[in-house]
Amino acid sequence: MAKFSLLFLLMLPLLLTSFMPMGAEIIPMWTYYKTLPFSLTQNKDDITHYLANYLSKASKGKWLFKPVYIPRKRIEQYLLSGEKGIVAWVNPIWFKDANEKNYNWSQVIVFDKNIIISNASNPIFYQSPESLIGLRFGGVLGHNYQGIDELVQSGRIYREDSSSFAQNIKKLSHKRLDVTLIPESELSYLTNPYVDKFHISKKEHSHYERKLLVTKNIHNMVGFLNKKIDELKQDLHWQGLSPKASL
Repeated sequence: MAKFSLLFLLMLPLLLTSFMPMGAEIIPMWTYYKTLPFSLTQNKDDITHYLANYLSKASKGKWLFKPVYIPRKRIEQYLLSGEKGIVAWVNPIWFKDANEKNYNWSQVIVFDKNIIISNASNPIFYQSPESLIGLRFGGVLGHNYQGIDELVQSGRIYREDSSSFAQNIKKLSHKRLDVTLIPESELSYLTNPYVDKFHISKKEHSHYERKLLVTKNIHNMVGFLNKKIDELKQDLHWQGLSPKASL
């Protein structure tokens, strides 16, 4: 039995390789999200793995898309150094590419909103960034917040950064913050353990599109992605996984 186990372990890399399409170009699919729905799960039942597998199969052996978690700052370093890959679930503005000239971009794959969350015991009825004047606002390192950042710079809002939306939710639950902001796509995943402790503003801070950033050294990719994104909209499993921003 021990000999069989050892033999299996020695052969495992060969077995795994045998399932890869012969000659397929490996395309890393980077996500910097640490929380669902865009993070990677151990059992690979998340939306990013599903997207990568769907695209790999659809490419018919041309590309093999491999999801991998990479911190945001390292992704930016990869892009600057000319690494080949796709950044999933992002917006051109976040990568200083509003005109979509520096990178290639897919069509919209998910619509999303940023929602203002406060303590139920001290609810903030958000109408505009001025609604947050005098408050402790929880931001995420490296993220920019239109309208809010200007008030932070002028000293009228105190911004305290964490490494993730999840950390800000925990800090808010312990009243170490007055208010924070999270994407609507992550709302139920982050607030479920503390649902009675929070007030969710009816008015959103902003709404935006999530796309796939494609480095320019991957040729003939965007047309393929756009066609498959259209097809995904008819895929029932995808419809169950994909977050949908409320109107």
